[in-house]
Amino acid sequence: MTTLSDTPSRTGVRALAARHPVTAYLVASFVLGWAFLLPPALLGSDLLQLMILPTAVLAQFGVALAVTALGSGRAGVRALLGRTFRWRARPVWYAVAVLALPVLGVLGATAVLGPHVPAVVLARPDAVLPFLTGLGLVLLVNLWEETGWTAFVQDRLAARHGAPGAAAVTGVLFALYHLPLQLGGSPADLATNMALLLAVAVPFRVVAGRLYAATGAVPVVALFHASFNVATSSVLFAAIVPGVGALGVTIAALVAAAAVLTAVVRRR
Repeated sequence: MTTLSDTPSRTGVRALAARHPVTAYLVASFVLGWAFLLPPALLGSDLLQLMILPTAVLAQFGVALAVTALGSGRAGVRALLGRTFRWRARPVWYAVAVLALPVLGVLGATAVLGPHVPAVVLARPDAVLPFLTGLGLVLLVNLWEETGWTAFVQDRLAARHGAPGAAAVTGVLFALYHLPLQLGGSPADLATNMALLLAVAVPFRVVAGRLYAATGAVPVVALFHASFNVATSSVLFAAIVPGVGALGVTIAALVAAAAVLTAVVRRR
């Protein structure tokens, strides 16, 4: 049964989704995502890592679908799902998504430290294998994350503000979304970790945006995201550049990848 008070509410939500889809997405996604992540983060519970999955599927992918349905109807949902499951892309873009960071990291380390670096990598299968196996997370988390952040938020912002502005704004919001994952330490640790996240997030979003502009395929961006996650947490980069750490090498590789892809996509 429909009452007079119900109609304005539905109309208001639909109007917000149609006129301000990015705002609607961000509000709903932050509220739902932090509802999953904040309680275990504040309690120091091991459930925090498990909550990443419903956050990706429901708070990012699910909210993107819901806001699209409210604002654009079935046609908009079909278009968004088409980009989410658009696996057809030139193989070179998949290679770039998976290998750009490790290859640029190895090349940069070779240029700085000398030609022995590739031999170090080949001698460390314990450093390479976790990187390859970690890519499997793309189907659990990254595909759903990037539907929300790349195909929904960043793509819309790029249409209105251009690719650089979209990458900057999305990068800041993307880093802030991860704040609950940084809780549990001292305030100084939290400030340091968030500063590092912000330093990484903007060049990361530049690369993600360029890959998406070149392919229109979320899976390509999701594989890049998985590659980034494994690279920053694995011993691969720590092995090739002792004393620097995986994050430092990743930032340098991200900046290089962002510059190269920007030039390539502009030329295309």
